[in-house]
This record gives sequence, structure tokens and C-alpha cells, in this order.
Amino acid sequence: MPKTIRTISPADLRELLQSDIEHALVDVREIDPFSHQHLLFAVPIPYGRLELLIADLLPVKSIPIVVCDDGEGLAEKTAQRLNTLGYANLSILDGGVSGWAEAGYETYSGVNVPSKAFGEFVEHEEHTPSLSATEVHKMMENKEDMVILDSRPFQEFNWASIPSGQCCSGAELVYRAFSNVPSPETTVIVNCAGRTRSIIGAQSLINAGLPNKVYALRNGIMGWRLSGLQPSSGEQTWASPPHELGLTKSIAASDRVAARFKVQQISTAELAQWRAERSSQSLFVLDVRTVEEYEAGHLGDAVHAPGGQVIQATDEYIGVRNSRIILVDNDGVRASMTASWLNQMGQKNVRTLFMGDIAEPLTRGPRDAPVVGLDNVSTTNLNVKDVLKKLQDGAITLDLSLSTDYRAGHIPSAWFILRSQLIDSFKALPEATAYILTSDDGKLAKLCFAEIQSLANKPVYCLEGGNAAWLNDGQKLSNGNENFSVEPIDVWRIPFVANKAKGETVEDAMRAYLDWEVDLMAQLGRDGTTKFKRYSNET
Repeated sequence: MPKTIRTISPADLRELLQSDIEHALVDVREIDPFSHQHLLFAVPIPYGRLELLIADLLPVKSIPIVVCDDGEGLAEKTAQRLNTLGYANLSILDGGVSGWAEAGYETYSGVNVPSKAFGEFVEHEEHTPSLSATEVHKMMENKEDMVILDSRPFQEFNWASIPSGQCCSGAELVYRAFSNVPSPETTVIVNCAGRTRSIIGAQSLINAGLPNKVYALRNGIMGWRLSGLQPSSGEQTWASPPHELGLTKSIAASDRVAARFKVQQISTAELAQWRAERSSQSLFVLDVRTVEEYEAGHLGDAVHAPGGQVIQATDEYIGVRNSRIILVDNDGVRASMTASWLNQMGQKNVRTLFMGDIAEPLTRGPRDAPVVGLDNVSTTNLNVKDVLKKLQDGAITLDLSLSTDYRAGHIPSAWFILRSQLIDSFKALPEATAYILTSDDGKLAKLCFAEIQSLANKPVYCLEGGNAAWLNDGQKLSNGNENFSVEPIDVWRIPFVANKAKGETVEDAMRAYLDWEVDLMAQLGRDGTTKFKRYSNET
């Protein structure tokens, strides 16, 4: 019999958010409705992908966890599922997001909002210098001595970049800048897609004492395009790794930053204690190096989390407020820079760890994210050969992958369905002799088997290994937008994509996004639940 999950009032939740108690606030809607209105510190963990995310984001099952939606019924369903998976201290926000707003408290649109609001806070407090796209372009035309460093991950840089820019993502800036900027007279421009990583990146170099003039490119790639300038596409230029003298300067600079922002390095004894207590206190071990360095050898309990992205998208890596955080790096530069920003964001239990300070076997290669509850599901599985036969007999394939992955490639004639909207999904499906469930690797399909079987009036099967097995068997995938049983609300509409249904242009979307970012400071003033702090310039 389902357990009754208690509710928590908006006032009591606000008190919890302002406390130093370790806790999590989880919004379980799909990311598109989440992006329209949510609480500032709500971590998006959509019900549809719950078991794929909670091991990393909610590592301790005994801490207070508040679940919310906006009346869709997903909060109750998620809380029950979490309870069956061993999470014991659960409550549901009374009235959901609307109830919070009706109580007079602030709600936000967008994604990664705490991080983006923090970027605006930094610019406001530090007066981070910036230049417009027009000013930077004029400097280019005049062939001024300048370097453009793009603070985004390589995939974003490769998609669109400022001409002559180099990829130097996030915490790599201080690590590489002393080796890639030709002279102290060279002007350094830091850009991202919009504002946050430009501001944080430029201020990182300023905090580190780079002797150059440093500016953020105001409004980033969006500002460039809105000024009528064309970004480059397909660029692959990385800022080179640090040479010996540059690394010496980078380490000295990060040491100064660590002193100013009270960054603490973890001792061997404290590391052992934190690991021993991780069943009762949340611990996030984040390796902030490049993916190549991570895969060459990392601590067995470390998640790859490039330093800049930890600050840009904190809620994608750290699901628990007031938790313990260890940042891992080779020499401390990237860990210290990342820790300096987390300390300013109000995190109280951040430590850095240098790989050379710990003697333990390293794990090589990419990490398989743990999936909770998969061992306890019972499914009827088919191999690719059996699926092909079922399809010939009138079965249809139901794909539970993210809609972006479905568009990129799916089994021919497969239907996209959403776990969070199974009833509506089934209403749109054609007649079939059987249903064959699949997903990118087949794991989510298995987790959804019982739910779908309870709705289906025909036999249900899972494709063992999912779409990956289909490809490995030599079968082809289709791409495109056909066979969506429901609207794909599982992804966020980025500002570079216009909402044509509303008559919006790409330029409209970018202007609205940039206005939204700037307006976050006003919302922070009304909110009262942030713990952002400014440190003095004295160490």
C-alpha cells in the first residue's frame, strides 16, 4: 500500500532554505515547464529520468528532500518512487510552485538560474569590465594586440565562436592564460554564449592577477550576432596547455586566489573521514580537469565536472544544499579557482584535493553513471533479431530516450513517448500487436517496463541494450521529427532557437534572454534565500 508522504508549507520550506541544514529541493517536472516557472534553488530531476540522476545528485537517502511540481501529480508519484528506493525523509511542497508564488515568494524562469544570478551578482559587486561586440570588432579591424579566450566547453565553441577565438573553458582560463597571452600589453577578451561565463571568466583572470587588461565580451556570442556580426563555425583551436614557466605563474596566482577566498585543501585524515561518513552526509567528489585528463586516470569516486561548468550549472552537479564538496585536480589551479567561486556562492564545505597527495589506484576511461533500482526490475527482453520479427508482425517500438537523442537517431517507425505523460502518449499511438520499449542504452526502458505494462492492452517487451544494441547489430537508425506521441517538453529551448509558433525571431529570443539575465539582480533583491557573498580584496 502506498505510503502517505507529508507536505511542507511554503513558509516552512523557506525556513529550511535559509538554514544550514543539509537538504534538497527537487522539481520533478520536465525541463521545459520547469524553465517557465520554478523556485530559485530547485534542482531539476525530471520524474521521467529519476533513477538515472539521483545516485549522483541525491547520494544520501536520509536527508530532508522536498519534492515539488505545479499540480501535474508528478510530485506524489516521484515521492512514492523515491520512498520505494529507500529515501526516507520526504515531503511534498504544499500547493507546488503556484502555492509558493501565492504565498508571496519569488519564482524564476530559465535554467541554471542560481549560477546565472550569481554571475550578475559578481558583475554588480566587482564591476567586471566589459566591451561591446562593436568595440571588440573595431579592435580586430585595427589589428590591436589582443587574445580572445572562449570560456565554454569545446562542443559549444566548435558550434559558434568569435573569429580568432581560442577555446579555454572555465577553470582552464587561469591554468592556461599565463602561457597563451603573448605579453603583459596584450588585451584579453573573455566570451561565452551570453553573459555568465564571460563575467566569471574575466573576473577569474582579474582575481588571479593576470597583468593584462581583461574584459568580458558584453553579451557574448548573442551580443556579437545582435550587432550584425557573424560568428565563426567549426573552429577547433584550443589554448595550449601551460608550459613550465606559465604553470609556475598559474600556481602562484591560484594560491593568491585561494588565500583571498579562504579556499581549504583537504587533509588525508579529513578525506578519510568524509568518505567514511558519506552514507549520512552528502559528498560530491568532482574532478575539474579536462575530459582527456579525467579518462587517463581519476579517483574511483570522482565525477567529471569541468570547473567552469560547475559554476555555470551548479545544479547539474550538486543536488544538495549545505553538502560537502571535494574538487580534484593535478596541481590545484583549476580546483582552487572553482572553489573560490563556490565559496562566494555560499557553499561552506568545499575542499580541494591534488591528485599527487593521495596514493590510491586510479580508474581509467569514461565513467558509467550509476542507475538506481535497475537490479530490482523484472522485464521481458528481446534481442534485435526477435524485435525485427515482432515489427514485421505489427508491433511498434516506443522510444523513451531524450527527444534530442530521438531526433538524432531512432529505430525506423519508432514512436517517441514521455514517461511523465504516459497516458497522453498512449492515446496518440496507432494500433499494434505488441509494444517494444527502447532507449539509448535500454536502461530507462527497463525501468519504465512495469508502468507501461500496466497501461498497455498488448504484450510489452524491452529491446535488450536499447538503441546501442540495434546499431551494434548493423541496423540503421532514422532521424527527424516523425512520430512524436506528445510534445517534446523534455528539453529547454535555447536562446538561439526562435519560438516560431509565437512569431518570434532568433534575435527576439536572444534579446529576451539577455534582458532576463540582467533582470536577475532585481529578483535576487526580492528573494532572500541566497547566500552569495563578497570577499574583500585583502587576503
